[in-house]
Amino acid sequence: MKVPTEISDNPKLNHEQGPSIGYVNEVVLKDLSERGISITPDCRITNDQGLSASEFVEMLREHGWSWPSQWYRQNRNYFQHHAGAAHLEKEIEAGRWIHVVVSPRLRQRRSRFIHPRKVADWSLPPRTVELHAERGWLRPSSFRHLWDFLRGKLGR
Repeated sequence: MKVPTEISDNPKLNHEQGPSIGYVNEVVLKDLSERGISITPDCRITNDQGLSASEFVEMLREHGWSWPSQWYRQNRNYFQHHAGAAHLEKEIEAGRWIHVVVSPRLRQRRSRFIHPRKVADWSLPPRTVELHAERGWLRPSSFRHLWDFLRGKLGR
């Protein structure tokens, strides 16, 4: 996660760099701090109560985080390094969206007939929780963000 550690009063700087540590704790995760969820100075999301990945996602949903059901990923990203992770978004302030990705831990699945393989286990605490603002604070599930992402990949 790329989050600056200084709080900036300059809206343009904040707009370009994304949320500061203070902003994330005081605004983005304010309602979740009583459940031990916050961001540390080294940009890790805490899970002080040891919530399972499934409980962690449910806690976010209870506090207004969601993902549009009509979007092609439907809250799962199978095509990138977040395979099988839950994606959630929330408009924190008018026009300012935050994206959270909760990745479950993996465990070995054994079978007599199939080679062992790793499968997601949502009953364990999350493997990782990532929080970020897309460039320009765009809504993560929007086509505008998709086009911005593709332009960046194509170098335009």
